[in-house]
Amino acid sequence: MSAILELRGVTKTYGTRIKTEVLHGIDLAVPRGDFLAITGQSGSGKTTLLNIMGLLDRPTNGTLAVNSVDTAGMDDEAITALRGRTLGFVFQFHHLLPALTVIENVMMPLMADKGRETPGMRDAAAALLKRVGLGERLNYKPDEISGGQRQRAAIARALAMKPAVILADEPTGNLDSVSSGEVFALMRELNKSDGTAFCVVTHAADIAKQCDRIVEIVDGRLV
Repeated sequence: MSAILELRGVTKTYGTRIKTEVLHGIDLAVPRGDFLAITGQSGSGKTTLLNIMGLLDRPTNGTLAVNSVDTAGMDDEAITALRGRTLGFVFQFHHLLPALTVIENVMMPLMADKGRETPGMRDAAAALLKRVGLGERLNYKPDEISGGQRQRAAIARALAMKPAVILADEPTGNLDSVSSGEVFALMRELNKSDGTAFCVVTHAADIAKQCDRIVEIVDGRLV
């Protein structure tokens, strides 16, 4: 299967006078429909790797290809456009805007892409919220729904641009065990029904073992 994301020899170094290399020669491919867990201890480089995969940061050395296109020569504007149309993000904290309703939050990526609300946009957001079980919560504010429901709304927002892959950084880490199981089951369902790839950074062994494959980072290296 063709890779959506492919990293070759990726390193990441921080600092100028005193340099600290956080990632060391990472080779990793994420094919379409993959469901990948990235595990490792705190400080091992998991989030740095996810930020590079998500085009939120650039590698110091090595290459990152998205849909077989090397991103090294792209300017910030091109990177932003590629990220918005190819990748979705779910974080441990949902980052929903508190002043907006749930449906308005889900519409945000669509409005950012088009620059304004267009016909059908609200209906598309409502359909996504219905898919994640929030069809009756469209006009609620984030503080009016539960933590699990907020994370479901965040997943709907991540799906708004129909991304090929969703990068999830500890998506269940702030939830109780019941809500955690429900959110993970939702991601697996979307993976199987839509073929959306998921890369899930997690400390939870029970979550990782339910993924299709696991890669572990130890001191900035894949093992």
